[in-house]
Amino acid sequence: MSGCPNCRAYVSDGEMFCRSCGFNLASFQVSTQNIDFPKTSRVPVLSRISNFSDSCKANWNRHVLPIMGFLLALSIGSTTAAFLNNEPVTPQTIQPVMVVSQTVETAITKNFERSYMGVYLIYDGNSNGALIDRIVEGSPAELAGLVSGDRIMSINETEIFVPADALSVLSTTNPGSLINMRVQRDDIELNIGLNTVRRNQLQLDEICYHQGFLGVSDLTTKYFDPDSEGNESVAGVYVGQILENSAAENAGLVEGDTIQTVNGIFVFDAGDLSRRIRANKIGDTVELGVLRNDEFITINATLSSRE
Repeated sequence: MSGCPNCRAYVSDGEMFCRSCGFNLASFQVSTQNIDFPKTSRVPVLSRISNFSDSCKANWNRHVLPIMGFLLALSIGSTTAAFLNNEPVTPQTIQPVMVVSQTVETAITKNFERSYMGVYLIYDGNSNGALIDRIVEGSPAELAGLVSGDRIMSINETEIFVPADALSVLSTTNPGSLINMRVQRDDIELNIGLNTVRRNQLQLDEICYHQGFLGVSDLTTKYFDPDSEGNESVAGVYVGQILENSAAENAGLVEGDTIQTVNGIFVFDAGDLSRRIRANKIGDTVELGVLRNDEFITINATLSSRE
């Protein structure tokens, strides 16, 4: 006999029951003992067994292996997340990773701690350096000799075009580092070095009030009369008010004067005039070029305090 008539599984001669489905072969053998089964009857049985094996292998590759891979990746991902969050799954094995992570985090924080030198920078429309507007009292900038009106041209050989460039360099410089600056002061170029500090080392509310004070207000830009082609040019800063007992009053400035120069440097608006004056200290004498009734005169003013 070659196969079970019920399930077509292979059976040996003399077996009473099918090992696969339990079919009773005894009665079937008796009734079919004179029937000659074709020799090829075993082929479908072997083919089915082979197909079953291939099907199991395909199902294994298609379903079981991807699921196992997903579970393995999920396990690794969870462990990695625990590493990054400093939440060890197994303290004995994760503790070294925690230390390394904390060390790297500390190093990154330290590297991104911004340096300060104690200046307030402004953009005045000139993309040629960062203009210093004010100096913090007792700051490294003041101790190094920087004054209001200075223009920072470079820091550590990095060219500075606008205030953001200076802040970018300071943001990548560790506090306490020595920086070298090239500074433009009027027509003079200076090389100044200073040691930066942390923000909490500055008294940001303490602006240098010992800077010089002239005592003029209500300032506007005044223009010359248009020429034949209708073009106007800046004449200077028109003074609308003189404060009592100020340096301006003591020097002889009057309302209606137009200040054209400060120490030989032309000024074009109120901010420009203010920066030129604050670049000097209390007690310094500045030379003012003044246009009064279409006549240019020179006035020397000894700067006083703001109070």
